Amino acid sequence: AVVSTQSTGIFTPLWLWKLTTICGCVMGITSYIRHHNVVREMGTIPDFQAMLLSTSLQLLLLSFEGCLCYKLTYGADVLSWYIVFTPLFLLSILSVIMCVWWGKKERPLELELLFSVNMIQ
Repeated sequence: AVVSTQSTGIFTPLWLWKLTTICGCVMGITSYIRHHNVVREMGTIPDFQAMLLSTSLQLLLLSFEGCLCYKLTYGADVLSWYIVFTPLFLLSILSVIMCVWWGKKERPLELELLFSVNMIQ
């Protein structure tokens, strides 16, 4: 191993954070499926869409962290660095799309603005 098993210990809090986000999204989807008429009447569909988009960002981060941990643990020839960083490239593109969408829906920008600014630089 290139790096000892400490790399999984380093990524564990981040993975727990992503797991919590994914569980919250699953609960939101379940609630939407059960009460979709109420959601439509209340006009909270943009909130549901924002939740799905934010979860997709978290899933891309999770895939990057998983690939990075695998690369650091098992060595050079298994994964190329291009494959490891592909989720971050996709994350940047998705963040720009989300910034445009959220500006159109007049929603506050948080983490997505940071990602999109990094891509533009």
